[in-house]
Amino acid sequence: MFDFIEGYGFNLTVKLLATLDWLVTTYQTELLLKTDDDVLINIKFAHHIMQTRNWILGGQNKPGFLLGRIFRGLGPNREPGHKWEVPKEEYPNSTYPPFPSGPSFALSRLAVKVLLRQAEKVQVISRDDVALAILAASAPEEVNVIHQHNWMLPLERFQLPRTFRQFAVLHPDNMDLSEMFLKWQQFIAPSQENASSLLSARKRPILAALLNMR
Repeated sequence: MFDFIEGYGFNLTVKLLATLDWLVTTYQTELLLKTDDDVLINIKFAHHIMQTRNWILGGQNKPGFLLGRIFRGLGPNREPGHKWEVPKEEYPNSTYPPFPSGPSFALSRLAVKVLLRQAEKVQVISRDDVALAILAASAPEEVNVIHQHNWMLPLERFQLPRTFRQFAVLHPDNMDLSEMFLKWQQFIAPSQENASSLLSARKRPILAALLNMR
């Protein structure tokens, strides 16, 4: 239980940081996967990408990572009343630091610890994905923000099952749960037979999924 009111807006950032703090305090997981509840996950491939990046960066001895589909050069929406409005009082700069697409991104344990430390002294904003990027930008020598080209499948390629299996996640806009389940069975499930053993193997990092309910 966390002491804040559930809802869209700044509490998304509070909820994400609180959940990350709970995870690294409670579990010894090396890799974390944040995902919304309307995202399809190719578990094996996502784990492979995260594990490979962790190995390349040297595990616990080198900078951590914030990984996903990274946007660059975008700025805040100033439209009053918009879902993603960020007024100048909240964030005065015209552009954001590179930030991950909100539906799903991955972090190393080391990166989470750095972001939580920075959150105690750096002002963040209501957009949770951008908030993490602001924290990462405040400690660039410790957190690598990495664009992974095969992290999120472009929607125009969604109908190609083999292509889907070469990506980690899919965020199908405007798709109800029953249709999502059918797509899961068709595109992902046949290749996930050993997913449960993959996640439970003691010699491999634990993959923790955060459901960010919106």
